[in-house]
Amino acid sequence: AGLFRGDQVVEGLGFGPDDGEITGARPREYIRRLYGVLGSAIVGWMTTIGVVAVGPLRRRESWAWWAIVAAVVVWFVLDTGLSLFLGFVGHALFNIVFAVALALPLSAIKRELR
Repeated sequence: AGLFRGDQVVEGLGFGPDDGEITGARPREYIRRLYGVLGSAIVGWMTTIGVVAVGPLRRRESWAWWAIVAAVVVWFVLDTGLSLFLGFVGHALFNIVFAVALALPLSAIKRELR
């Protein structure tokens, strides 16, 4: 009692039940909410990256390239690490393919900034 409990914070924010069980009528509601929140965050970040790409990056401002690369690296490390930790090897492999697909144009853009 009185100690910080991360699961209470998570439940308080609406990301799951106290007992960690998603049973009965709750699974569909929970998954829809989770996907809605995550989807909104992704759209928000992609909007930011898009604005950086069509503005400062197009003007060849090197900080913009670094901002996009940092976002990709953070995504890759966190998503791939969590996927491997949770046993989703297939998703981690997909991330590697996707990261390579992102690295190719980012490398070409970097050469243009020099």
